[in-house]
Amino acid sequence: MKNSIHYITNTCFVKKFNSGVDDEEFDYHYDKNSRFIKVLEDSDWLFQFTGEQPKKMIKGTVIHVSRLVQHKMIQGRTNLTVQVLEVL
Repeated sequence: MKNSIHYITNTCFVKKFNSGVDDEEFDYHYDKNSRFIKVLEDSDWLFQFTGEQPKKMIKGTVIHVSRLVQHKMIQGRTNLTVQVLEVL
């Protein structure tokens, strides 16, 4: 099953990552816009900025990612659903 994206507005969307499915988010990368990522359900996934320790992505966690700052997600065994708000 593929990962899915559901757009709420042009700058806000919900993305569901399915365990076992590869995604570009798993390699270090940066985004052209700053964004807030809110974890919508408990998971065993991790989020990591370059040079920092990974942090658990549990329900209610909000992560601010500044534009052009390298980061990645580390896939867990469960699915992960997040809401993303891009700051233009």
